Amino acid sequence: MAQECISLYPNSTVTIYDLPKVVQVAKERFVPPEEHRITFHEGDFFKDPIPEADLYILARILHDWADDKCMQLLAKIHKACKAGMFSSLQ
Repeated sequence: MAQECISLYPNSTVTIYDLPKVVQVAKERFVPPEEHRITFHEGDFFKDPIPEADLYILARILHDWADDKCMQLLAKIHKACKAGMFSSLQ
């Protein structure tokens, strides 16, 4: 998905945020070392800070958790979001 994003939006950057073992596999198998528009951030989204971003895509995440954990994660992401054009809608 990260490759597709930078392909469609060449001026964008993508950060893959996941557990260290998942990040390692992604680095080795899916992202060539010369691709500098895709970076990695290791962490546990329930325990560690979520990196600030303009957009968050949760791929195959929410279906694995109970509603209370999903709400906890979504609230944490909401808090980490950069202020932007939609922040006035709150």
